[in-house]
Amino acid sequence: MQEIINQRSTQQIGKGARKRVARPKPVRKPGRKTKDTPAIISDGLFALKLKVIPNPLPNFEKTFNDLHPAYLRFCNLINVEPKDCTDQYAILNMFDHLEQLLGQGRLLDIYDDEQEDKLFFVYLTPLGDSGSYGTIFYEPIANCLSGEKNKPYLTLFHKALRSLKSICVNDWNDFKDIVYDWMEERTEDAEYAEEPVGEDLRTCLDYMQDIYMNGQACEVLKMINAEEPLKERDVNFENNNLDPDHPICKYASELYTLLKNEKSLQHYAEEPDDRTEYYLTFPEQFAIYYDLDEMFLEHEEYINTLAQEGIQAPRLVTKITADMETAPMHDDSFPAEIIWFFEKHSDLKTKIEDYIKKGGEQCKM
Repeated sequence: MQEIINQRSTQQIGKGARKRVARPKPVRKPGRKTKDTPAIISDGLFALKLKVIPNPLPNFEKTFNDLHPAYLRFCNLINVEPKDCTDQYAILNMFDHLEQLLGQGRLLDIYDDEQEDKLFFVYLTPLGDSGSYGTIFYEPIANCLSGEKNKPYLTLFHKALRSLKSICVNDWNDFKDIVYDWMEERTEDAEYAEEPVGEDLRTCLDYMQDIYMNGQACEVLKMINAEEPLKERDVNFENNNLDPDHPICKYASELYTLLKNEKSLQHYAEEPDDRTEYYLTFPEQFAIYYDLDEMFLEHEEYINTLAQEGIQAPRLVTKITADMETAPMHDDSFPAEIIWFFEKHSDLKTKIEDYIKKGGEQCKM
């Protein structure tokens, strides 16, 4: 198996770790890599009709009856007088007024909910671009925390990883099946073509199955899942019994601050309707890996191939309804904060090694 030297925790999506022989075939032919955050107004056919067709739309009465109560409710929630909606341009007037109220940076459209057989306004707020791949590797860091004196720090690290999982950061168990299928297809293709690399791929695949199905990676995940996400008592414990300057303590403290927002990565990947586009979603741009091994390299290549179809920037989506209780304006910094958190601690292993070399305090207990 090829030795992996390049140890990274945050990198640019689309830049693979190495060039390969017999590269796997993507599910779809990759298109031009794009930063996703399409303007809904130009992407939605309904909104486009409103801008182009001045006459009353087909099914005007039903469309008006679906949208007008929600429009009135939104205006009421933000204490704004609604526009006149008594003529044939009523729907366009509502749409233009909502655009003005939402302001720049928020994208408005009208979508048809087929299940409810009803139209509704929806507005989306992009929360910045995304193009980095935030990752953390368990084994290299755990090796730095070996020994009886470091057990409290290792436990704290497990709690931190469990916390990341609680906000929808995937761990190796979440994507191992994808990697197995990905590698199995490549292995079978190479073996069928009688390529020399086929035997190496088969050996590597068997090794990975031993590690991740019943081996050490599986046992480690059980330990992580047995922990609870970080609580205030954990932060108090580290302040009283551990060295607050230890990189793991800093990592856990900063992560706990993020957790207090009670946000999830999945919250920023919602779609206004049941779209089926094939692209890299915002939660898929973060991962917990067991080690810098073939599992990581194969999954990274899968991620990079997926990213060629598009990269979803974090966004918030709100459906405007007649019974909505609030009108959120989507002022949210959590996506930027979690991206920065992964970038800031991309060298966590090196920080721990430097701390140990300087003779940092192990434990106050």
